[in-house]
Order: sequence, then C-alpha cells, then structure tokens
Amino acid sequence: MDTTSLLRNLDDETYDYREFAAQAGYSVAQSYRRAAKAGIHHPMTARRRVLLERAAWHLTRGTRSISEHALDAGFESLEGFSRAFARAFGITPSVFRKLAPQEYRIGTRGGIHYAPGSYSVTRKGTNMTFIQRMLESHRDEVLALIDTIGARPEIADTLLPLTNPFPWDWEPDDETVSQLLVRNCTGPAPWLHAIQGFSEDPNLPLRERLQTQHDAFSQLVAQIEKEGSWDVTFVDADCDPPQVFSYISVVHHVISFNAHARITLMRRPRALKVESADPLPAQV
Repeated sequence: MDTTSLLRNLDDETYDYREFAAQAGYSVAQSYRRAAKAGIHHPMTARRRVLLERAAWHLTRGTRSISEHALDAGFESLEGFSRAFARAFGITPSVFRKLAPQEYRIGTRGGIHYAPGSYSVTRKGTNMTFIQRMLESHRDEVLALIDTIGARPEIADTLLPLTNPFPWDWEPDDETVSQLLVRNCTGPAPWLHAIQGFSEDPNLPLRERLQTQHDAFSQLVAQIEKEGSWDVTFVDADCDPPQVFSYISVVHHVISFNAHARITLMRRPRALKVESADPLPAQV
C-alpha cells in the first residue's frame, strides 16, 4: 500500500503513526525528529498537514469536487476543510484551484511532506554556486556598509532621492541612508514570509537581521536547487489579490533588488567622501 492509500483509508482515531513512518521510509524516531525539526511536535499534526498537502496537490490536477477532497482529508464538513486549508495556504481551496500553483507543500521544505509518485520537475542546469556567491557577496558588502555608516552617524539621516525602482513596493521614493540600509538587510523577508511563513524580528541589530535572512534565503535556494524546482509556481497569499510566482522569478527579483539597493547606498558615502566597500576594487 502506498502512502496515499494509507492516508486515505485511515482516520485520526485509527491512525497508526508507525505505519506512516514506515511508508515514508523513516523509523518512528526519525519521523518524530524530522517533524520536530519542522516545528511539528505531534504526529497527528504532521498527518493533518500531509493530508492538506495531498488535497492541494490534487485540487490543481484533477476534476473531483472540493467536498470530496475535504472528506478524503478527514474533515466532516466542507466549511471545516476550507478554514483549515485557508489557515495553511492563505487562500481558500476554490481560489487555490483557480490559481493552479505547482507548489503544494506547507511551510519549510524540510520535515515530512506529501510526496506524490508522479511529481517531477526538470532541472535547468542553473549554476547554484554562482547564485550562492552573489548572495554572499551582497551580505559581505552590506556588512561593510553597516560598519562604514555606523562609524559616521552624521550621514545616516541624509536623503537619497528616488532610490526605489519598484513602484509597487511600500517604501517611499525618497529614503534616508539609514532607511536604505535597513532595506539592504531585509530584501528577502517578504518572499520568505510568503513561502515559509518567516517572520523577522525588527528589534534585532541590523547585522543579525541581515545574517538571519541571508541564512534563511540561502537555505531556500539550496533546497530549490536540490529539487530542481526553479520553474515550480506557488501562491503568494500576502498579495492582494493573491498571485502566482515561480521560484526562479523570486530568486531573480531578490538578487536584482539587492544589487540596486546596495549600489544606490554605496554611492552616498562616496559622494560624502566616506570610504566604503567597493565590489570592483581598482586594479594596480
């Protein structure tokens, strides 16, 4: 019996987590550790998430009614299923079916997830090492800027006109040096929140905010590369209305956004005759 059949035929009262662990290829101890690592501390919670993921998978790849998927997921009513689905994905099952994203997993890419045997994606041969180096370069150069601007607090409040090339963003067109420095440290945050539910602590020092988001986004990119899921689409429920993006478009946006914000910020200390980091040092 495959995992799909096992989950379909067992309800919460009769469900044996040992059977599910075996079907997933783990020992019971391993499955508990993986669930805990993903922030899931009870087997029934893990199973409920897998059932919701299975429903999401089939909603965009079949014609069965949403009510049938609700019953298969162990819900007694369509209303209960819709509420749980909306809490997990940010949108209702009907909107999810209409938008038809390819991503069906909830939360982080680690832990236990529904794994349909027919699911496959094509690798595009993207140079992961190059992408990681670009992300690390941004982090290192912004760390240097934090030190440079921190040593010269008198420039922190100077205005940088028209720094934002993205008119749909919420930042104002005019920013101070300190505001743009924050934006350099937090560029991946909205995407990490949409994909993984990531929430940053704005009270942390800038260096920690930068490092935390760099680590989280780098891990996400590494997982995308491992899976070859660059062209897989997902729903960004934080948008109004919700929109569908591919993972490669997100990575491209973050790298482009980082570069523009960083270079704009680097020009201000230079204009004020303040020594700052330069990604292209003069060659002797």
